[in-house]
Amino acid sequence: MVTRTTTATGKLQIPQIYLLGGRTKSGSFNPLTSSVFKFCPQSTGEDKADTSTNPQCDPLVLDSFSGRWTKKTTTTTAPLAAALSSKASGSFLGAATHDSKRDKIVVFGGMTPAGYDPSKKITQASSSANGVLELDLTTLVWSQVPSCASSSVPSANPPERYAHSLHYDSVGQRLLLTGGVQAGTTPPDLWIGVFDPTNTCYTWTAAPTAAATPTQPFVTPQSARAAAATVLLPS
Repeated sequence: MVTRTTTATGKLQIPQIYLLGGRTKSGSFNPLTSSVFKFCPQSTGEDKADTSTNPQCDPLVLDSFSGRWTKKTTTTTAPLAAALSSKASGSFLGAATHDSKRDKIVVFGGMTPAGYDPSKKITQASSSANGVLELDLTTLVWSQVPSCASSSVPSANPPERYAHSLHYDSVGQRLLLTGGVQAGTTPPDLWIGVFDPTNTCYTWTAAPTAAATPTQPFVTPQSARAAAATVLLPS
């Protein structure tokens, strides 16, 4: 679930909530490309006077317990559609956030119907190493953005994972990725992803851990911390 409070050009009149991916009670996976729902809180739904691809919510405000869901139709480019199809795409236990500067939903990691195998992640499609999936909230078109580093340099990319956390730091304009289950048992790591608009890719950096001091001893959370809650407090 992702909350959108601003667009690339300004503040929304009414915030929007997006629900995507996941798994149903029966165990089937919801494909990212055909299962995106939008909720307009305290509203009758989308504004019928707005003829854009993804209209704003109707400014007619109702009581605090009202609102309306709509199902959005999204599209993908042919290469991405083929890559996602080859992975039987779904996003169960993945992580998503809203890049408020570029007005895109960013998705990283998660499981596919291929099974609970840490090596099978939806964002490992094509030849890109740890690329992220992005949904443009203006055009409702999915795209895949690769890592700027070569796939032959794994240490320059965050390991694939599921049951992790992803945040967008609007002040630093960067992604913050942490936790989750990886291929091995490792301490929780923190990766910083910065979008490169010139080369249309993400530069990832593993955040170093500060050394211990007499007043602040070195503490490492338990290894393989999955499905834990993380909170980003912007400055």
